[in-house]
Amino acid sequence: MAENPSNREFASSVSLVVTGNDLNPSDVTAALGIEPDSSWRRGDAKRVGSDLYEWGGWKKHLSGRDEDDPFTPELQVWVDLLKPRTAEIRSLQEVGCNLVLVCFISVSGAALVELTPSFQRELASLGVDVHMTIWGGQNAG
Repeated sequence: MAENPSNREFASSVSLVVTGNDLNPSDVTAALGIEPDSSWRRGDAKRVGSDLYEWGGWKKHLSGRDEDDPFTPELQVWVDLLKPRTAEIRSLQEVGCNLVLVCFISVSGAALVELTPSFQRELASLGVDVHMTIWGGQNAG
């Protein structure tokens, strides 16, 4: 679905988020071979307020993606990036890490998200959770 910057109908993003009580972000980076956009350890100060993180975290957004790209191709990029790393994903899970593909979709009208059976099998084989937030409003962007 094409977007008009002044009247966006569709916006989406998919990020990989890894969390764990004793997560060491450098261990996640080494295991996955991917640099995070942000990371923290349990006990680090949050960026806003005076609270401390109760768990460690590691977060990566896709860079250089086409803003007009719909949601499904972005999710496919993550599947393609993570497929060769399933052993590393399992190793992280074995030490208590939770891996989640966090999906956000915002639409001002209707949008079709197609997840074919073969794609669902690929996604499921990764063993990561998928969280979807879908928001509808007047201006999706």
